[in-house]
Amino acid sequence: MFAKPRSKFGRFIDKNGYTQKEISDISKLGKNTVTRLCSDQHYRPRGDTLKKIIILLKKIDKSYRVDDFFDI
Repeated sequence: MFAKPRSKFGRFIDKNGYTQKEISDISKLGKNTVTRLCSDQHYRPRGDTLKKIIILLKKIDKSYRVDDFFDI
């Protein structure tokens, strides 16, 4: 079986035991956006998406910053 491609953000949520559905529910981001965040290493989220990710990271682990996962 082949492993699905994961971005830094995808590996982070896997390591912390979250599903993409849980991330979508917590962050209020759409399912397709979360899928892209977790699998596309070259994806650069827009400002409104980044804001939701920042809020999500504060809920999960305050030691992480959005630029730990994305080139912004």
